[in-house]
Amino acid sequence: MAALFVAALSLGFTSCGDDDDSDGGKTGGSGSDPSGTITANIRNDGPELSIYWEDEEGFSVSTGLSINDANNFEAYYYNSEIVCVGKVSGIGSIKKVPQSGWSGTCAVQPGYGYVLRAKGYRFNSNTERSEYSDYRYVRVYVVDYMEGTSGGIIGATIKYQAPWDVR
Repeated sequence: MAALFVAALSLGFTSCGDDDDSDGGKTGGSGSDPSGTITANIRNDGPELSIYWEDEEGFSVSTGLSINDANNFEAYYYNSEIVCVGKVSGIGSIKKVPQSGWSGTCAVQPGYGYVLRAKGYRFNSNTERSEYSDYRYVRVYVVDYMEGTSGGIIGATIKYQAPWDVR
């Protein structure tokens, strides 16, 4: 009888889930997110998400995302563009920069990855002109849509990493 009780009790302590930490992409894929990953909610009726950093060469990089009423991403700021890389298991699965498909807008889709690019700039006081860098990159993963209390999509939860060093 005691052995049966111990066997029944041990069933209560076993895991019901998979051991691979996979969550079907709901939180960004299996395992942990890369260092520097930020989670943000963007509404489709609100201000854009501004992303800014200064790189190791002294260039300031300003870019950003918003979601319009049609639930499309819009790349913000001068020289900013976005491209969808397709369905991925999480932000860490976005490994390379696409060579084509860049646009100012694209559909927001849960479970899909995106790359946002912008050129850095700095003012050269010797020439009194602005200088522009090569493109700098941000990788983005859409976790899920945000839904309103009465239904309907009101935005999306995303994860992004900026800067994303693709070298």
